[in-house]
Amino acid sequence: MKHNIETLLYKQGRRTHQEATTLKHVMDECMVVRPTLYITTSFRYAKRTDKTGDILGSFIHRMSTKVLDSHILPLVVYNDKNGYVRNDIHMLLLTENNKNEDIALVKDYFKSSMNKHFGNSDIRKYTSTHNAVQYLTLRHRPLGIVMGCPMRTGSCRRNKCKYKHNPSFLLNDRGISYMESRLKCSRKQITI
Repeated sequence: MKHNIETLLYKQGRRTHQEATTLKHVMDECMVVRPTLYITTSFRYAKRTDKTGDILGSFIHRMSTKVLDSHILPLVVYNDKNGYVRNDIHMLLLTENNKNEDIALVKDYFKSSMNKHFGNSDIRKYTSTHNAVQYLTLRHRPLGIVMGCPMRTGSCRRNKCKYKHNPSFLLNDRGISYMESRLKCSRKQITI
């Protein structure tokens, strides 16, 4: 049986409080990428739900390559009205290196390059004491966006990013043992 990391992150439908708590534990303790930035934003003008993923995916890719120089695994959630998204967009960015999380640089880039799409925005450093993961996953719809790759290694530039092609690398040793004990699976059974 295959166990899907993406299912853990982007479960469709309502999540229970226990599932949200498990997700928070996995994000905080079991992954190579760690939650670093919490972004709340809105669009200047309402966008169709299917276009939202393209705009936010482009933003994640540019953040990965130009600003943070890090792999980014985004947890993006939203609420829509009649198939359109205007406000209530939240992003929790999990990055592999926390040394590059200069919040002023991120804010400047966000305002300068993305101001044609986004309206009011709030960018903060993530702290594990907040209930951000529970709030995001219990009250919003997930938007599955592919991991942002900074293209800094040869394998990434050849489209063979180790995180995209073998998602078990997203888990650290504690995460592997957690998945094995909790879900009764081996490293080879973890997919994305």
